[in-house]
Formats: sequence, structure tokens, C-alpha cells
Amino acid sequence: MEKIFISITLLPEKKVNLKILELNKIIGKKVKIELIDYNDTDFAHISLYNATFPSYNKEKIKNNLEELFKNIKPLILKPKKINLKNQYISILFKKNININNLQKLIISNINNLRDNMIQSKYLEQKSYYSKKELLNVKKYGYPFCKSEFNPHLTICKIKNINDGKKIINEIDWNTEILIKKISIKMLFTDKKGNKHKKIIYFKI
Repeated sequence: MEKIFISITLLPEKKVNLKILELNKIIGKKVKIELIDYNDTDFAHISLYNATFPSYNKEKIKNNLEELFKNIKPLILKPKKINLKNQYISILFKKNININNLQKLIISNINNLRDNMIQSKYLEQKSYYSKKELLNVKKYGYPFCKSEFNPHLTICKIKNINDGKKIINEIDWNTEILIKKISIKMLFTDKKGNKHKKIIYFKI
């Protein structure tokens, strides 16, 4: 069966991108980090929902989301803390009713279109996820849903996790961020084996 991977993310203002780049330069002078892919214009983002779907549901998913996003208003997210998980340093934001409801709406609108399809990486890397996260994988195709959803914006990936414990105490981020754009990224392989990427943007 042909598959399509769909990633739905919140995109902050351009000034947030610039600040993330600035932090990367500062951190990169102190410890080894993986460099940002400058070809990825959406490197600063907050993931809402990612899942794999059968390709035949592509248009239904697109139409459902287009209709849903017509009624979404801009979001304001307040920072909670600088977080270190595995090798990733990120800004963890406080959850609020607006972002929680948005994720729930997305799930209720398109989860059934997965037809129970699950990304293979979740099955292959079970030890990485908690029991609740694995239950979410089974129910929603994505581990970080509902109670396990913690909105965050990745700053960088460090080469050595031990370096991160000191670095996170040196990062200062007290700024709220405004979200006025949502992206839907679609990745799929055609019958000839050619890989394709399509991104649709929505202003809210």
C-alpha cells in the first residue's frame, strides 16, 4: 500500500527564527552541535501532529484540514523552561486550552483516515517511548498526543548529552511567541520510487 507521511506544525514569527539562529551560534562556540539545515525554511517550528496515512486519503486529509483551519485564531505561547531531552535542547512552552484544543481538533478530523496505519519507527524503537506514548501510537499514530503533548521548539541537537546539562542553565528565553501560520508537510514516494515533498501554508 502506498503511504504518505504528514507533519502538521506551528510556525512562529521570523524574529523567532533569527533568535534560534543566534542561540545556535552561541551554543556552537561552547559545545559540538549539529548544524541547522538552512535549506529547511521551517527549522523553527512546534510539532502538533505527525502520522502516516494511506495515499488514497490524501485529498480527504487536505480538505478536512483546510476547513478546520478557517476557524483557528492566532496563538500565544508562554515559555515554561529550557528543556533537555536526549540530545535535544528546546524551549518548552506552557500548555493552554487553545493549543490543546487545536491538537484535539486535528486528531478528531483526520486520525480515522490513517486506517490504523503506524510509522514503523515507533514499533522498532519501543524502548524509547513510555507506555502512554505507545498507547497513543496505537490510537492516534503519534506518541505525543493529549496528556503526553508538550509543545516545544527545538533550539539545537548536541553531539554529547553531558554538555547539555550545563548549557541549558546558560540559555535565557523569557519571550512569548505568536503563532499566525500553520504548515502541512506531505512526504511520499510515487510508483517509480521518486520521493516528493509538498508543503501547504495556512495563515490564521
